[in-house]
Amino acid sequence: MRHRIHSGRISLKHPSLFGRSEKLDVILDKGVNDSNVVVAFRRPRPEWLSQQSFVIQHSMTPEIAVHGFPADNFTRSGSRGVNLSRLSLGVEINEPTTSKWTSGTSVKFEHIRPVNNDGRSIARDHEGFPLTCSGNLHDNMIILKQESGYADVKDNSFLRAKNLEGSLFMDCGSDLGSARHVPGNPALRQGKPGFGVGFGYGVHFNTDIGQIRVDYAMNAFSRKTFYFSINTGGAGS
Repeated sequence: MRHRIHSGRISLKHPSLFGRSEKLDVILDKGVNDSNVVVAFRRPRPEWLSQQSFVIQHSMTPEIAVHGFPADNFTRSGSRGVNLSRLSLGVEINEPTTSKWTSGTSVKFEHIRPVNNDGRSIARDHEGFPLTCSGNLHDNMIILKQESGYADVKDNSFLRAKNLEGSLFMDCGSDLGSARHVPGNPALRQGKPGFGVGFGYGVHFNTDIGQIRVDYAMNAFSRKTFYFSINTGGAGS
């Protein structure tokens, strides 16, 4: 009997690519039904200036956000053979940390191509409705993203030790009523609610080989997800 590895991660890092502290990160994630490759290049800049990263990314994922169908009270989803191949190129800018706030901005060009389970480009779903806004086999877009964060770390925080850290997180999202504008209204056909919320917690342990992360998340429909990873860039000193 033959066995295959269905999931895993490969992470390669170079601390000084051209001898001037330029950092290169290459990360490959392979899941059971998805994959993601990220190549990031960071140039050194003084701490009081914004830090810039140039990023190339390609991912292949089942499309369950719009055309997927929910099952078992939203505890899992199926893609009905629709997958998204995404290729993006862009720049990420992280502003210098001031007080307890952090801020980041990213601009990227993204090329999106719907494919079936055999990797062939498709323009319509299994019910004959278009998968792209352009009506072609692919869509292109420019994405601008801005994020801000606030952190207040104290000795009596949720969980913190010399090599052990803990975290709590929550996110929420809404389509702002835009689902009806998608050709064929797949969200209505698949019974999508158009909104969602999730929360979870994690434990991060710093070791000599890297940071070991264990995270647990759950959404409003009791769909649970467990994450485990080892990040060689987070090794303790």
